[in-house]
Amino acid sequence: RVLGQLGDPRPGVDPGMPRRGGKPFFEWSEEIPPGTFVMGGDPHAWGGGHSVQRTIQRPYRIARYPVTNAQYDCFENSPYFRQNALNRGWEKRDRPDARFMSPNQPVVNVDWRHAMGFCGWVDELGQPRAGRL
Repeated sequence: RVLGQLGDPRPGVDPGMPRRGGKPFFEWSEEIPPGTFVMGGDPHAWGGGHSVQRTIQRPYRIARYPVTNAQYDCFENSPYFRQNALNRGWEKRDRPDARFMSPNQPVVNVDWRHAMGFCGWVDELGQPRAGRL
């Protein structure tokens, strides 16, 4: 919370618009090679002990830090969001608990459809992102 008030110095957690002042909107991992992995299987996790094996066909990168409220706010306030909101049923997320809404905290209350919309917006910005399964 303090970093959110003082300004977060981590690269790729810029609370402004993408590429403002030349800063990248995300900091990405090194390239990860294609391969097979097991998803799930923890009997104590939501959804039980079900697991599946998936193969990623192309090299990919993941963001070094979780998507922040500030980054997600840029998406919700973008023309991309407004243009797609009606035909995709998007609404701005609920913000029921201010304790989790500091600009540099990980975004919460985002469902799968909105997360996919965020990824589409990142693609529109020309920012690389994690590969798809």
